[in-house]
Amino acid sequence: MDAAFAVIARTGYVDAPVGEVIAEAGVSTRSFYPHFATKDALLLALFRRDAEVVARRLGEAVDAVADPADALGAWVDGFLDLFYESRRARRVALFTAPAVRRADGYDDELAASRVLLAAPLARVIRRGVDADVFESDAPDLDAEAIVAIAADAARPVSNRPPLDRDGTRALVMRFAEPALAVRSRSSGRAGRRSRRT
Repeated sequence: MDAAFAVIARTGYVDAPVGEVIAEAGVSTRSFYPHFATKDALLLALFRRDAEVVARRLGEAVDAVADPADALGAWVDGFLDLFYESRRARRVALFTAPAVRRADGYDDELAASRVLLAAPLARVIRRGVDADVFESDAPDLDAEAIVAIAADAARPVSNRPPLDRDGTRALVMRFAEPALAVRSRSSGRAGRRSRRT
């Protein structure tokens, strides 16, 4: 998979022949095809591996922070690294290139990756609910919505000027905090407002 990434980064996905990946990896054709039936299958496996690594890093970042509101910020910071830290941004650009998005099974893999990236955030939300810092009736759905907002805010779009990292973070937090009814620990239940009213 490392060889595949190197070849795709060098040649582009469309122009990356499987033979070149095999040569770069130093394996035989017989070693390659039992694992990956097609170039698309190889790409999706590479995408999944990257998503799992990022999800693990996000989990470590949020688990290192005791306060749920601060852990929310840690998740946002870690997620935005994907778009604003140059090495990671190059990988995201590769996996979101138009030719890559046409790979058979890409949409399903993208949805699965968003679930993986949302899982650490859902844990943070549950911790916040337990600590009476957040309100959420559906932590998994709330986390997936925040992932979608953060990804869209960070993604370059031709018809709007790009936001810098601080601007993107502020935008994401401006949506996430009210959605979770973030409040300080000192307000406790007395300051709690119902999302149902």
